[in-house]
Amino acid sequence: MTRLQSVGSHIAVIAVDETKGEIDVRPFEKISLTRRTCNQLELHCPRDFAWRNGDYVLYLARKQYPTERFFWMLEPDVEHSFSSDSALFEHFDTQTDVDLLTPYFRESTVGWWWSQTARVRSTGVKRALFCIVRLSAPAIDLCLRERQKGRRSLRDRLCWANDEAFVATEIVYAGLSAADLNDFEPPAYNVGTLGFDKPINGAVESFRRFPNMIYHPVLYGSEFLKRIARIAEAEKTSYFVIKRRKLQRLLSAFTLDALRAGRQAR
Repeated sequence: MTRLQSVGSHIAVIAVDETKGEIDVRPFEKISLTRRTCNQLELHCPRDFAWRNGDYVLYLARKQYPTERFFWMLEPDVEHSFSSDSALFEHFDTQTDVDLLTPYFRESTVGWWWSQTARVRSTGVKRALFCIVRLSAPAIDLCLRERQKGRRSLRDRLCWANDEAFVATEIVYAGLSAADLNDFEPPAYNVGTLGFDKPINGAVESFRRFPNMIYHPVLYGSEFLKRIARIAEAEKTSYFVIKRRKLQRLLSAFTLDALRAGRQAR
C-alpha cells in the first residue's frame, strides 16, 4: 500500500472486499464493497459478485467522489515500470475524450465464456481485461443505470454478466468512446508483459526491463508458486481430457465398424 504515496495530485483509495467483515486500512481512505453498499445502489449481487463484478467498485467510487471526472481501477497484482503511479496516469491524461480505457479491448469471440452473459446488442459483444481500467464519470453513470435495469430482468439475473463483457459492450452500444491502452504511442503493454493467467515472478527484478510498461499478473513467493502449480494441473487435466475424447471417438468408430460388419455378414 506504500505505492499509494506516489500518485501525485490523484486521489488514491483502496477498494476493500468487506463481505466477511470490516478491514482496517488506515491511514488510507477506502471503498467498502459489501452486499449492503451494493444493494443501496440497487445492484444485483450474485453469490460471487465481489469477484465477478469489479465494476461495482467504480459505482461506489463515483458515489463517494462525485466531482471526479475520471476513475482508474488497478488490481493489486498490476505493476509497471513508469517512474511513478502518477506518471502512469499522466501518460493518458490527454485522452479526455475517451470514456473507457482498458487493455485488450476488442470484439468478443464465441469461445469466450462470458460472451453468453452479455446482452445481445446491435453493436455485438465486446470484451476487455479489467485488471487496469479507466472510466469517465458519464460512462460509470451509464453502466450503473444499465445494471439497475438488469436487476429487474429475470433473464439478466439468471445470466449475470461479468464486468469485462458488460462494461465494454454497454459503453459501445450507448455510443460512448472506448479505446485500448495501446491505441496511443508509445504502447503501454504487450503479450509478454500483460495477460490473464501467466504469472510474472515479482521477485525477479529484471521483469521491469521494458520502460513505461504495464505488467500483470505480478505475484510473489508462495502466491507465484501456487499459480504455477494450478496452471500445470489445469494443463495436465486438459491433456487427459483431450486423450479421453480421442479414445472415445476411436472406440465409437470401432463399434460402428463392427456393427456394419455384422450386418453385412448376416
